[in-house]
Amino acid sequence: MLLSELSFGLGNYSWIEDDSHLFRTSHHRDTVEYIQFFLGHLPFGSRFIFEPVCHADSAGCRTYSEMNTCDWWCDMQDQVPAGAMIVVVICA
Repeated sequence: MLLSELSFGLGNYSWIEDDSHLFRTSHHRDTVEYIQFFLGHLPFGSRFIFEPVCHADSAGCRTYSEMNTCDWWCDMQDQVPAGAMIVVVICA
């Protein structure tokens, strides 16, 4: 089944057609709209991580496993206003 055919989602109306390319037309979605969709879609809600954490092994040495375990996330979180959070988006 195609994403556009699912009962939830952005639908076919959300595709933007760009024919400015020399050899073919490309299709894409508005990045901000897409991120808002995923952040607001309740079935995905339990899969998101919105706060930094520090992990240590049994010897007390800091361990890193996910993006929210890095120093960068902690540093950035300290710079945003109270009540705000860092949302990391990986684009591929």
